[in-house]
Amino acid sequence: MPRGVIERRGVSVLDAIARGVAMPEDQLPRFPRVPRWERDPDFDHRVNRLRSIRETIAQRLDLDPGFLISRERLETIARKRPTSMEELAADDDLRRWQIDVMGKELLRALADA
Repeated sequence: MPRGVIERRGVSVLDAIARGVAMPEDQLPRFPRVPRWERDPDFDHRVNRLRSIRETIAQRLDLDPGFLISRERLETIARKRPTSMEELAADDDLRRWQIDVMGKELLRALADA
């Protein structure tokens, strides 16, 4: 800890630590578990197909591929596997222009995967 924090709050920090150590295990706060995706053996293949579509469209539009859509978004799409423009549009993180520019080709890539 920075010296200033120790000087100002050292006693309070030590008191808090002592209270935490003294607390019974069953009363300690629990962090919620993040839901995990089931392992999908075809996931990487789908992501690569979607990346290929992104690269082709970016080249055609003379744009940086990351500007069109991030890898994270592509992975989310690959996990959800939408089958229609409506399902694709249900992703709140996708912009309308992204769906207009890439939607049909992304869906086609998923259907062919």
